[in-house]
Amino acid sequence: MNRSIIVHGPQACGKTRNAVAIARHYGLSTILDDQDPHALPPGISMGTLVLTNVDLSGQHHIGLIRCIPYAQAAAASGVDSASSQATSE
Repeated sequence: MNRSIIVHGPQACGKTRNAVAIARHYGLSTILDDQDPHALPPGISMGTLVLTNVDLSGQHHIGLIRCIPYAQAAAASGVDSASSQATSE
């Protein structure tokens, strides 16, 4: 199982809409939406995609969990973040 990842971005950017595609790309089996990355429940260091609106710009990890901006995660997983954002507004 893969290590968990925190995907951060502003509200309505497409994180929730594209969570399944992003989780599949990174090999993650669980999705937690709208989480405070500084108060995560214990035991999520493996296999979890954590979505947050908290601005984590400049942070690469919280504990052992990697932080990725939504645009980067969307591009890596083949999701067009620009069209997702336009359709969700």
